[in-house]
Amino acid sequence: MGEAVDTLLFVMIAFYGVIPMGDLWMMMAFNYVFKCGIEILLTPVTYAVVGYLKKHEQVDIYDTNTRFNMFGFGESAASAK
Repeated sequence: MGEAVDTLLFVMIAFYGVIPMGDLWMMMAFNYVFKCGIEILLTPVTYAVVGYLKKHEQVDIYDTNTRFNMFGFGESAASAK
């Protein structure tokens, strides 16, 4: 979703009124597919680099006492167990 929003905003702000709308839609479609393709291709590389860094730095952070429930107002992690 982020790639779509980024592409839509960038192409419209940068090229609206300069390039015909038909070409803008084609440009947005190509950019979106390209960005998604790059993300798919480079995800294994990202995981490999992160794994390498965690292994060599001997640091791995876990959010064991963090509650990500946005509706748990006033609750602490300890009281929710």
